[in-house]
Amino acid sequence: MAMTDLLSAEDIKKAVGAFSAAESFNYKKFFEMVGLKKKSPEDVKKVFHILDKDQSGFIEEEELK
Repeated sequence: MAMTDLLSAEDIKKAVGAFSAAESFNYKKFFEMVGLKKKSPEDVKKVFHILDKDQSGFIEEEELK
């Protein structure tokens, strides 16, 4: 499953662009901008598993990049 199966590619692009400056990332605002706040808990879990590439239970900075 790809991230764009759950979230709009355009929303992802806008959110990534909004936090392009160093040290500007705000995860709450990012989640809002990509539409995660409107998703079901099951969809949020799916997105988490897509991002958590090493299956550690955490999303490290490198995985977000």
